[in-house]
Amino acid sequence: MIKLINFSRNESIEFDNKNYTLSEKDFGTVNITLATSQGYKQIGQSVNTRTFGNRTVSLVGYVLANDEAIMNTKKNALRRVVSLTTPFRVDNGNYFMELVATSSISFAKSYTENNKFLCKFMIEAVAPYPFFQKNTGMEKEITPSAQTVIINNDGDVPIGVKINFKWYDKSLQPKNPYIINQTTGERIQATHTFGMWWYENFFIDTTYGNKHAKVINTSLGNVVIDNALPLLSDDSVLFYLQPGKNTITIGAQTNGNGLGAVIDYSPAYSEV
Repeated sequence: MIKLINFSRNESIEFDNKNYTLSEKDFGTVNITLATSQGYKQIGQSVNTRTFGNRTVSLVGYVLANDEAIMNTKKNALRRVVSLTTPFRVDNGNYFMELVATSSISFAKSYTENNKFLCKFMIEAVAPYPFFQKNTGMEKEITPSAQTVIINNDGDVPIGVKINFKWYDKSLQPKNPYIINQTTGERIQATHTFGMWWYENFFIDTTYGNKHAKVINTSLGNVVIDNALPLLSDDSVLFYLQPGKNTITIGAQTNGNGLGAVIDYSPAYSEV
């Protein structure tokens, strides 16, 4: 069953064919802008970078009721979910896409399509992140005894990761942890010695719109360094997992055998 969810307002509606029904849905396509170059006498062009644009989405359906007061209540509930000031989510139970309304909801004008029994509506929005994401994220644990693992991104686009370096052996103090995506050669290197705050984790997030790093004291549950990005080396790349298999290695400059990590990721898809 498809739902619209507004987490900021803690409200949602379901297209259950009793209160609301969805008759048309158009998720458009992903727009790609290519940056190209061409050398002297080169046949054709070289693609240097790809930039993904947002995605235009439209949803058409009906509000269903049996009297005017209930119809107005249900219309207002739909307006609150499809907010003009906060993002909302379309969710089919397995995948979701985050949306931002580009106009207020358009309700039909004619009596045959707007009365106390039914009212046709159209929602127009864009998806700033133009891909569908799985509702259930994936997790991979890397232990001190096995510091290289294979992570399979079964989506069709690169995705960010959430990396949680954990201090496993309190008799050791891992210094300057790192993580490498051997598939791409990209590396994140931090300047940090575990044990400075006792029982701390070093957390790095490379996901879209959320890039940050912090140090958390797990025994007290508080953040001891809220912005740890300056602790990353200048050549660090907040890498993405590529589609398919990615070989990931963690370690530390010293005492790396006392270090582990948990990596969370959510595959994304251009179509579902």
